[in-house]
Amino acid sequence: MNAMTALMYVLERINNTLHEVKDNFPLYTDAEGKWVTSKGEHWMEGFWIGMLWHAYTLTEKNIYKEKALMLIDKLRNRVKEKTHDLGFLFYYSAVLGYKITKDEYLKDIAIMAADSLSMLYNPKVKIIPLGRGFDTYFKIPNHTGENDTIIDTLMSALPLLWWAWKETDNSKYYEIAINHLKTSINWHVREDGSTYQSVHFDPHTGKILYKHTHQGFSSESCWTRGQAWAIYGLALAYSYTREDFILENAKKVSDYFVNNLPKDDPIPFYDFQDPKIPNTNKDTSAAAIAASALLLLNELIEQKSSSYHSYANNILSTLVTKYLTPISPLDNRPKGMLLHGCYRKDLEGSDSEIIFGDYYLMEALLRVSGKYSL
Repeated sequence: MNAMTALMYVLERINNTLHEVKDNFPLYTDAEGKWVTSKGEHWMEGFWIGMLWHAYTLTEKNIYKEKALMLIDKLRNRVKEKTHDLGFLFYYSAVLGYKITKDEYLKDIAIMAADSLSMLYNPKVKIIPLGRGFDTYFKIPNHTGENDTIIDTLMSALPLLWWAWKETDNSKYYEIAINHLKTSINWHVREDGSTYQSVHFDPHTGKILYKHTHQGFSSESCWTRGQAWAIYGLALAYSYTREDFILENAKKVSDYFVNNLPKDDPIPFYDFQDPKIPNTNKDTSAAAIAASALLLLNELIEQKSSSYHSYANNILSTLVTKYLTPISPLDNRPKGMLLHGCYRKDLEGSDSEIIFGDYYLMEALLRVSGKYSL
């Protein structure tokens, strides 16, 4: 299946999803393949709006634009929340929408969200913590949301700040983003290029209390989606800053990811170190994030013959031939479902289609098709 055919399948899935979820937000599918939805209170919701914006640019059909704008209005009351997920919520909704439409209303929403994210920043420690609402989410002793940060923040927070810096020329956004990035590299990236998911610290002194990986196999293992977030976050940071140390770390985490992929099927399991491999969960969402990130990284490297393009194409080709419905002529499921994503193993959506997996697959397909211009 070529990239354009796969894109048309994804577009068909968007249309099918619009009909199913109506004015709600799709998150992940249940055992019957139906969407589990939210009404505007989840961290994933920006990705659905992002897919609608991409559908609008592909087709120029106003139905996608109108739905995206309506859903952004449902999220607008969250711009002042104190959570690192403001980047996920408003970069893929308001920022992408502003880039496409030049609607000042969307720009204002995105800047308000960036300002709220800036207020979450801890200047003593030079880090963006998880924020409110995470004191009970992970069920970890002594977890307040103010004393923990995760590798996800390189994408859940920083893209919004990098954009706000370039859009306004206000250096406060740059200073917060670059300081958080430096601290995150020092705290999360191991010598071999693998990453810890979470670092707990004293919010007054910055002393590290402990590190662990709570969505992976064990505290010391490498959760593949976290590794993919690191690739993308570092590649994107390099695109804004052109700082050599960022590129070096982007290559380091990318090399770990591609060198540890299964040889027979380059789609990672949910964790690189689970001893049950190959009898455990794959995570196509991690693969889709990494594929788009590696394509971006390849574009940024002067030597265009970079092997990252080959790795990304191999991952992407496998996703659309082995994991994207229809898998066979007898497959009666809706076209364009990206199967076998692992949201939270043994908890929810552990073997599902996931909206952010769909989003990054679409983004990667747009990149290889030469239709991504954002």
